[in-house]
Amino acid sequence: MGESSDEQSDLLQKTDDTWTRKDGTRKDWTRKDWILLFLGLLINVGDGIEIYLPGVLTQYVACEIGVNDWQEGILGCILYLTMGITTFAAAPLSTRFGRRETILLSLYGSIVSTIVCSVAGNYLTLLLSRALIGFTVGLNISVTYVFQAEKASSKKIVNTLILVSSLGYSVGSIWIPVIAYFSLDLLGWRTFLLIASLPIFIPPILILHIFLKDSSNLETITQAEPTESGEVEAEPTEDGEVEAVEVPNFKMRLFKLCFFAIINSYQGWGTILLLPSLIRLFNVKEVGGEGTNCETVTQGNQFFLLAFVAGAAGLGRIASPIIRKKIRFRILYTSLAVLILASYTMLLLIEENLIVIVVTTFLGKLVYGMISMEKNYISYDVRYFGKNGMAIGSGLMQGAGSMAAVAGTALVSFASPQIAIIAGLVLSVVQILVVNSMEEQDQW
Repeated sequence: MGESSDEQSDLLQKTDDTWTRKDGTRKDWTRKDWILLFLGLLINVGDGIEIYLPGVLTQYVACEIGVNDWQEGILGCILYLTMGITTFAAAPLSTRFGRRETILLSLYGSIVSTIVCSVAGNYLTLLLSRALIGFTVGLNISVTYVFQAEKASSKKIVNTLILVSSLGYSVGSIWIPVIAYFSLDLLGWRTFLLIASLPIFIPPILILHIFLKDSSNLETITQAEPTESGEVEAEPTEDGEVEAVEVPNFKMRLFKLCFFAIINSYQGWGTILLLPSLIRLFNVKEVGGEGTNCETVTQGNQFFLLAFVAGAAGLGRIASPIIRKKIRFRILYTSLAVLILASYTMLLLIEENLIVIVVTTFLGKLVYGMISMEKNYISYDVRYFGKNGMAIGSGLMQGAGSMAAVAGTALVSFASPQIAIIAGLVLSVVQILVVNSMEEQDQW
């Protein structure tokens, strides 16, 4: 890979920084750190709600408006497609205009898009509104983490911010099916959409306007000369620490992380549309109806199953920072990939059993949560992509993951859930082979 083991150890190993400065004083959380924590938490709750809405609403709305299977499939795919496109563009936009300004644009856009979606009078209007929501989510899904990483007072605090923000996504993914159970049939999907998501966007807007008025832009960092090892270093911080601005072999690091993001996003996407689709097929066979029968739409108590499975990602995210310190990379990720492989195999062989559907997707979401947490730790660690490369690298990684979600959604929508499961099997085998082919110095 073009890097010595010493450089790998210095740049890539995810060792925790101590809680003390070099002068022996304690690195306490600052007021800004707490503000950043609540900001990231709220934004990710909103993103989780928006991303999981298709799993709750798509079949429901399709029955009310009367769209065909092809149109329903496009409705399910459009959000992930536009989200991926915007995520690719968000990093250069935020570098040019500022992280704060880009996040604000996404939040205001989410409000407008949600209102448009709630008053949609026909299929095309609804499709446009979902596309706009995908654009707005894509603007912040990576930039918010970069914003936190740049403004936090220490590396240790950055790790905590990333964990809490990621858990916010899990909260949003649980919140939307739970509130759907209690209010969707009562209020109708239009009012439900406004109540479930609109209030979440207001607090982070106020936080950015009142408490975080100054933007953050990496282009303002003073460049320094490369060191003998090929790194470019920034000026020492006030704590006397020096952080790398550029790292060697950026493209290879980006490729490795994008590869894992694609597989990880495909695996985690399953509960968004694959689980509701599998439950719908199960219901079709139970009632002896057709696939377009609205009686088979995922609703009622099945929303709790969706929330239960979605919550597994939160457990995985919590477990990740504990397990990663105790188990070596190759052993851990081979074991997780094998677990996913076994889950997909069970799902393929025993697809008509509701318990099997729920348990296997739960395991898949648990593994997704663990791997996505590690992926986030890596993406927003300045030692992996460097200060100048962190926004671009993480944005490309998130965009690649979004495209994997598009592929999975398309397979379920236009092929069949069985084809999507087989694709997951193949990706899991590839993941096992790649992890075991990596030398120790190649690992993150």
